[in-house]
Amino acid sequence: MLISILAFLFIGWYYWAYRDRAGMRIALAMIAGGALGNFTDRVRLSYVVDYIDVDIGSYQWPYFNLADTFISIGAAILIALLIRERIQAAAHKESEGSSQ
Repeated sequence: MLISILAFLFIGWYYWAYRDRAGMRIALAMIAGGALGNFTDRVRLSYVVDYIDVDIGSYQWPYFNLADTFISIGAAILIALLIRERIQAAAHKESEGSSQ
C-alpha cells in the first residue's frame, strides 16, 4: 500500500507539472484511476479482484480487471507521448544547429 501511495503522489506531481497538455492529463488520469481501483480492492478485501478471462484457442491469457486495462493503456499513451516529445525536441535542436 505504501508503494501505491507513493505512486499517487508521483502521478499527482507529474499531472501538475504537465497540466497544460491534454494527452498527458488523460494518460495520467487513466493510470491514477486504475491504480485507485486496485488500491480500493486491496484496502477493502486485502487482494485485487481479477474478473476478465480471455481464452484464445488453447492459450489462456492471465486474469485481469478493468483497472489493469486502464493502467496499461494510460502507460502506453504516456510512453508514446514522451517518445514523441523527445523526438520533437531532438528535431528542434537539430534545426537550430543547422540554421547557425
